[in-house]
Amino acid sequence: MLLVEEVPQLFAAWKQRQSSRDDRIDTMAAIMRGDFAAVFDPDEETTANRSPNLIQVAAEDTAEAAAAVPTIRVAPHKNSDLQKRRASAMERIGVSYLEAANVELLVTETVLDMAVTGLSPWVVWPDFDQGIPLIERRNARHCYPEPGYRPGEAVKRCFLARNVYFSQLPAEYQAILIRGEYISKGHLDIDPNVQLTIVEWFDEHEYAVFGLYETGKQYGVGSSSTIPVEFDRVQHGLGVCPVVINSRISFDKEFRGQFDQVVDVLEAHVRLMGMVLDYADQAVYSDVWVRDLVGEMPYGGGAYIELG
Repeated sequence: MLLVEEVPQLFAAWKQRQSSRDDRIDTMAAIMRGDFAAVFDPDEETTANRSPNLIQVAAEDTAEAAAAVPTIRVAPHKNSDLQKRRASAMERIGVSYLEAANVELLVTETVLDMAVTGLSPWVVWPDFDQGIPLIERRNARHCYPEPGYRPGEAVKRCFLARNVYFSQLPAEYQAILIRGEYISKGHLDIDPNVQLTIVEWFDEHEYAVFGLYETGKQYGVGSSSTIPVEFDRVQHGLGVCPVVINSRISFDKEFRGQFDQVVDVLEAHVRLMGMVLDYADQAVYSDVWVRDLVGEMPYGGGAYIELG
């Protein structure tokens, strides 16, 4: 059982283990959204990409080509009518599970995550009302399995985190913060723009939701300290951790995307295309201004003025 007091230190330690992975993912995320200035412009030279985003195009094409919906087949144990009916029923059950998870979108997004970030976590959670397991894809950028975990292994303990505003929390979570006076109340309402980190804890026995609230940091006053808040806790009794991390197999057993090694090549391509187009512009017209021109003024790259 994970105690609420242990969450800040444990979460920070597990996150530190994945710091290099997070840096790579942040770089790839900036490239995928076309924010090249954040990646390729350390000298603030206002680098602009004047060519197609090759990594984005390749990643999306890879996901579309590889995301074939799997076919479920169950072979009967014996060649009897009873076993064949049972196998057919199991096939239909498996297909219904995938349909409930919107499998076409699930597989496509999973392959895209694996190509870009190197991993794509799923949470497989039982829906007791429908009596089926639901598969939910989570953000790879905020998945932290226990230190020592390697791609291809079964997950035993895992953190999933995300940053949210107070106004985005469920009403029952907001009530817990108000009752505990973690967030100071003003004359009217609590500031809806107050941010905190939601941390979900999964292991083989329980599921728990915590909030990490940093006091003093919200308004830049004084020193900050992290206060953990317990929002929810469920003893699921599944016997296994309901988190599955789909990952690419890498040589050094780290989470690496398919395009990590071509980031430097893309940077060179972006800068080269920028210089080529700038030079082409200068070759057509040089911005030269003179007063009382005497003689000839040629145009083009390296234009000069020859006075009479």
